[in-house]
Order: sequence, then C-alpha cells, then structure tokens
Amino acid sequence: MLSPTIHPSIQIAMTTRDDFVNTDLLDRSRSQDDRIRAKHIGLDSLGWESEDVALCNQIHTDILHHVVYPWLQWDGDAMITDDKNIILQIAVADCTPVILVGRRSDWSPIVAAIHSWRWPTIKNITGKTIQSMVDDDVKIDSISARIGPSASWEVYEFGPEACDIFDEKHISQREGKIYVGIADQVYDQLTHAWVDATQIQRDKSCTITETKRFFSYRRDGQTGQNMYIRAKLL
Repeated sequence: MLSPTIHPSIQIAMTTRDDFVNTDLLDRSRSQDDRIRAKHIGLDSLGWESEDVALCNQIHTDILHHVVYPWLQWDGDAMITDDKNIILQIAVADCTPVILVGRRSDWSPIVAAIHSWRWPTIKNITGKTIQSMVDDDVKIDSISARIGPSASWEVYEFGPEACDIFDEKHISQREGKIYVGIADQVYDQLTHAWVDATQIQRDKSCTITETKRFFSYRRDGQTGQNMYIRAKLL
C-alpha cells in the first residue's frame, strides 16, 4: 500500500495485515523460506524487484549504514542511500519507523529509513541519521520526514527507568503503571535537529490497539510478523 508522499522525489509503501490475508504467511509454523517470502510481499504490485531491497539486521542500536549494494545486509537500525535503484526496507511490530528525504546542494536527493524503538530512540538514532545526511551535503531545510504507525503512549507500558531516560512530557502514569510515547520522543528529536515541523508527517495509528490493521509483538507476543516500510527514490 502506498503511503502519502512527503516529497516529490520519493515513493513510500507500507504493508499491513491485509497484505497477508490471502496468503499462508500468517501461519506460526512458517519455514525460513516463508519468512523470506513475507519480507518481499507487496513488491510485485508496485513493480519493485526483491533483489533491489536493502535490509538491516535490526539490533536496536544507533548504527547506520550508507547503502550502495542492496543485496548485502548489515547489523544496524538505519540506512541511507542516494541510489534510485535501491529500496530501503525496515520491519516493525510496534517500533517507530521513520523515513527521511532531503536534497544536497546540487539538488540530488537522498533517502533514509530508520527503525527507532527503545534503545535506538534513547541513543537518538534519528538525530544521528539527520547529522549524517547533513555531513553528506544535504541541506537541513530540504529534509522532510514521515513517522509511521507504532505503539502509542496510551498503551505502551514501560518500566520505572522511563522517568530517567525519556522527556517527562512523553510519560504518563496510570494505576501504578508507566506509559511512554516513543513516537512523540522521535518527533521532538526531528525538531531538535532543525527539521521544520511543517515538513513532518505523522501517522498516529496505534499498532497495539488497531488489531485488524497491524501486527503487534506487545499485543500478540509473537515474533516474525511485521509491517514493512519501504522507501525508494524516484
């Protein structure tokens, strides 16, 4: 499913549970081949090729990679490319996905895809990715961002350490439990990095509560079922 564009130089697509309904890929006993097939679901409808997809082994860090060859896979949680033939893809099942796009001084576009959850957010992987783009001659006022669906602060429960590591305005406490808005923290990281608020799109859909649309590890306690966010330069 194509997502609203944030920039004329980029195409963004997102898979939801609907994309898996008519397949056998929701079976908990899926083979490794089926897991690989799931990562490529929806590409055909966009005219995209699986061999052009770049992936990260998302290990919840602040490591980012500049992607030149799509068939390699790295440990890390953010990717950047200026190659129009490469599709950046991240997998989320409650985590916060972020897509960035900007232009260098010669007007050539560059795109980034970020998987920002607990530790990547604490380590400000979004801010570091923006800085890497700026270091690559991207003009900060050209950067647009899209924050995708994730677990919302109303239902994402966190431990007491949240009070020490997150901005208090993104924390709520109810009935002795602590809840955190990771996506809200990411939004602040974007604006603190001088991305103009008017150039930030945010999908506030909640992966935990919207059971018919999204997979959720927090809700279902099951790994290997993900929503895929993809970005490709035009």
